[in-house]
This record gives sequence, C-alpha cells and structure tokens, in this order.
Amino acid sequence: MKKNHPKYKDLIVLFGARLPVDEKTKAWIDRSFQRLEMLFGKDRMLCAEIILPIDQYFPDKYEKNEVGLEVLFRRVCEYMGVARTTVELSMIPDHVSEIKEHLPAWSGQSSEPVGLYSPAEHEELPLVSVRESTAQEPMVAVAVMAHELAHVILLGENLIDAEGKDMEPFTDLATVYLGLGIFSANAAFRYQRHETYRKKGWSVSKSGYLSEEQFGYALAKFAFERGERKPEWAKHLASNIRIHFNDAVKWLAKNDSKYPG
Repeated sequence: MKKNHPKYKDLIVLFGARLPVDEKTKAWIDRSFQRLEMLFGKDRMLCAEIILPIDQYFPDKYEKNEVGLEVLFRRVCEYMGVARTTVELSMIPDHVSEIKEHLPAWSGQSSEPVGLYSPAEHEELPLVSVRESTAQEPMVAVAVMAHELAHVILLGENLIDAEGKDMEPFTDLATVYLGLGIFSANAAFRYQRHETYRKKGWSVSKSGYLSEEQFGYALAKFAFERGERKPEWAKHLASNIRIHFNDAVKWLAKNDSKYPG
C-alpha cells in the first residue's frame, strides 16, 4: 500500500512517532491481548520463553522428510504447551490428487495450502498437516505448526467461537502471546476456512491475515506488556517486520506513560 493512500490518514502520528497501524486496528489488537490475558492468564505471556530460530531451540539436524517433520513438530508442541500425544501430524503431498487421497480434510478453495487444521471427530484426534514443499523450509514449517497448534488450543478447548469473524487473526496473535510470534511474523500467510470430510477446518497459504504492520505492532505490544524496552530477540525479525516493530516501539515509548524508560 502506498503511503499516500487515503487509509494512511487514519494512522496515529504523535510527537514524531508513527504507529504502523490505524486506530481501529490498534484498538482491536489491544482488546485481543486483553482477551488472551483472560484466556491464558497474564503470567503466561510475562513468563513466556521467546522461541528463536537458532540452534538452542532447534538443535536437531533437520531431515526434509516426515521423520524430520515429526522431530520439529515435537519441539513446537512442547513450546506451545500441547501434549504431542493429543494431536496427529500429517505431511500433505504436493500433488493435488494425492492430497485428496491421503487427507481426510482437503480444501479445494486453496490451490496450494501450506498447512491445515482439522478438529477432532468422533474417536479421531485433531489433525495438523504441513505441505510437503513447506516442510522443506523448517522455519516456515514452524510458523505453520504454531498457527495450527494455536487452533488446537483455542478451538479444540472451545476457548473461542469457531464462527467468529476475527478467529484467524486472533489465532495469529495467540502465537505472539505464547512466544512464537517471530516465526509467525516472518512468514506472512493467509488462512482459509474449508468444509469437507471432517466437515470443517482451516488451511493456510501464502500472504496473510495479519499484515506486516499488524505483526509489527503486535510484537511491540508484546514487548511493552513484558517491560522490554529494547528486546534482544527483535534482531531475529525479518527486516520489513522489524521496521514496523521499531516504529511501534518508538510510538509506545513516546505516548504511553507506562512504557519502561
């Protein structure tokens, strides 16, 4: 979007610092953080370990196959607080006809889903699936897994309404709240609802529910709530996300008296 676009008139600009989102979006993100606090407790965010794309958190040599994906998934489950035994994992073959044969929940609305969540049905566990080509990029796969596991938590435990208009972007914010926001922000994806064999589920493909600007503010809000003035973890953000993050940090520092000095 060009900076002279009319929508930029709504951006909040005070004391030389510009917030990268408009007032309505800022208010929604702020309210969503309050919702997440009610759902998980504020200590969950304050004490969350920030998961980084470094060997400390992903020390295993990654194999670009189902074995490697399983090892990665176990770690992401641990970081998200989801017991591995409570959810199934599947790799989605790249060829569409193969997907239809192997997946119980396939979205024909998305030609290239990179991830998919299908809720539990009858005796089945909820299913998280990652596309074969996506599995070739482990850090992108982490972003997909984190989002789908957030579905497992929020929808599987009936914490939010599956029919809610902001369900998908709220799920993105949950990954930020729980400490995996770096991965979600660095990989901008779009999530689509599907209804098929398992009746309902959600798939993810490239581009995004939350924009780079929205992720930038959400991560700055996360740092603000944790009392972090210049978080070391911010250096792991992609450059475009980091620009919006820094803008939001500067705005909060100048316009919110509670911001740490």
